[in-house]
Amino acid sequence: MIFSYNNASEFSTGRCPESKSLTFNKSISYVTAPCIDINKRKSFTFSIWMYLKFTTKDKFPTFYADIRGSGRRHGFFLSVPEDQAILLTVILGGDSSELLKSSEKIQLNTWTHFAITFNEVTDDLSLYIDGKKQEYASIWQGIDFFKKYGEPICTFGNKPGYRADTKHQLYGSVMDFHLLNSASDDIVDLLRGTFMFRCHGSEIFRL
Repeated sequence: MIFSYNNASEFSTGRCPESKSLTFNKSISYVTAPCIDINKRKSFTFSIWMYLKFTTKDKFPTFYADIRGSGRRHGFFLSVPEDQAILLTVILGGDSSELLKSSEKIQLNTWTHFAITFNEVTDDLSLYIDGKKQEYASIWQGIDFFKKYGEPICTFGNKPGYRADTKHQLYGSVMDFHLLNSASDDIVDLLRGTFMFRCHGSEIFRL
């Protein structure tokens, strides 16, 4: 998988001595990422390990963003605000609204596993921190709601392009990103416990 970098992102040692992570130490820094295929209304699991150095009042360090549409005024992003909970925010017409927030906080300066799943049968979207299910929401309009806004640009570390700003800059690292076309608690546990996970019919992107 080919990622696009800007000058302020770099590789550093990951959660194991022999591993590597993408690290963001400057503003504005981000890396283009694979996008979740939300156009087909199919189940998926999004899994990533993250390391957050600090949080700041009124800022939303963004470890993943999906921005699309004319003027890039629609989409969603995953961030860790000052209270250290993980927040899923939806953007429509440039206006942001909170959709899901984890019930537990993540620890700073330590590696944390995060996952989000979508179940196509129930239309449920669920958050996980270190394998523990957090919050879920029934997406009444369907996860494919955003498809009418066109192709997305997805990034790690900040919002993409001219939508990037210091308010959404992540200071920390991400690694072991996986995107699979199925969703279950067992898959989340497996992804949390291994670097590589092979599954027929799944897409796997590893940093």
